[in-house]
Amino acid sequence: MLFAQAAKTKKWVSMTPLIDIVFLLLIFFMLTTNFIHQNSILLQVPNSTALKNSWQDAILVRPDKNGLVRINADKIKLSELDKKLPMILASSKTKRVVVQPYQNVELQTLVDVLDKVRDSGALAISLL
Repeated sequence: MLFAQAAKTKKWVSMTPLIDIVFLLLIFFMLTTNFIHQNSILLQVPNSTALKNSWQDAILVRPDKNGLVRINADKIKLSELDKKLPMILASSKTKRVVVQPYQNVELQTLVDVLDKVRDSGALAISLL
């Protein structure tokens, strides 16, 4: 008894769904990628002898959680820091500023203070 052999047909895999998935993945990764350049602040970490010297003739800036900033002994609002600090730095010989935040200060407040100190013309900024 002879069996009739079925004609072998070639099966083709459709590439359309594969290409659709690749394009969907491409669009997903393009939309979720962050292309914004993050600004950074350059901080120099002092050694123990430089730490003692950095306190001499430095202006102490202490932000607190209520939006107030203490410059040496004066207490001012954070919004007034960019007006008052350049006047104090103009009379300073070393133009050094030490920023020491009080406890529970928000990070954004600290970054705002560091930006204003940098923009005020400080030559050396230390963060404690």
